[in-house]
Amino acid sequence: MAPTKATKETVLYAYQQLVAENTPPSAEAIIGIIGGSKSTVLRHLNQIRVELAAPDPDTEPLPAFLYETAEPMIRQLWSAAQREASKASERKLSQLFMLQAGLIEDVQTAEKVEEMLSHRLSDLELENASLKSSLEQIEAEAANRAKTLEEQNARSATLQIDLERAKTTIAELRSHALNIDRLEELIRSNGRKADSAKKDAGSSSGT
Repeated sequence: MAPTKATKETVLYAYQQLVAENTPPSAEAIIGIIGGSKSTVLRHLNQIRVELAAPDPDTEPLPAFLYETAEPMIRQLWSAAQREASKASERKLSQLFMLQAGLIEDVQTAEKVEEMLSHRLSDLELENASLKSSLEQIEAEAANRAKTLEEQNARSATLQIDLERAKTTIAELRSHALNIDRLEELIRSNGRKADSAKKDAGSSSGT
């Protein structure tokens, strides 16, 4: 049977079908017949259960003059009415038992759903705690890396300053070495000139 819209009429139809089959008319069983959302089916089912559980109106006692004029017929009718009332009571009692069975099944279903949701909530809380712990660990690692990077940048800046100072010192040493080379060359040049002057002076005295 194709799923139909869950109206009060379709829910009542499914309810009566289940009762006729001696099957507890629970919300799940009705949804299995007509479909629809559980909240809608439960709302209509509760209304139907309240209407079926309502007591029948009291029957007014028969007037005394009827007993006097047609007592035999009245007795027959009364006996038949009692039998029908007994059958109706039995049917009503059977419906109430079926109603109780359906309610028990609905309660059990609701308890299972509640237990499932409780477990799911516990799992989500554990997952949330794990994610929070992981996030805190990542944040701590990021903070340590940032601190290490700052320290490396500070050392790099210090090394850069030291490098510039070393370059300046090397340039100064090269300048001093160049001056020394020039001085040594000047000294050697003067020495050669002095040796030449001595040779010239010796030659002059020999002649």
